[in-house]
Parts: sequence; C-alpha cells; structure tokens
Amino acid sequence: MQGTHKKSGRTLFALGFGYLVDQGEGQAMGVLSPILQALWGISYGAIGLMETLRNIAQTISAPFWGYAAD
Repeated sequence: MQGTHKKSGRTLFALGFGYLVDQGEGQAMGVLSPILQALWGISYGAIGLMETLRNIAQTISAPFWGYAAD
C-alpha cells in the first residue's frame, strides 16, 4: 500500500507542475498585452478577444489531448 501512495504523490506533483506551465502563457499575457498593443497597434479589445478565443480553443481541445495522452 505504501508504494501506491508514493506513486499518487508523484502523479499529483506532475499534474500540478503541468498546470503551472500551461497557465504560464495566460499569466504572461497580462504583462505582454501593453507590449503587443504598442508593437502591433491593436486595441485592448482585440487582445481580449484573442485571449477569449484562446481559452475557448483550449477548453474545447482539452478532451482530445487527454485522450491522445492516454
């Protein structure tokens, strides 16, 4: 039973680290938005739409990537 608990802890750590890396992009966009706005000359509304579409695409594609990983 001890080996199972140890394996579960590693799995939980790997999932948490994967989530941290995955959400790094979303967190970075908050910092990069003003830079993108200045470089590309797009509005904050367009950046908001881009982020919304990214979140929708990520939500829709998540089951596929989960299935592909198994």
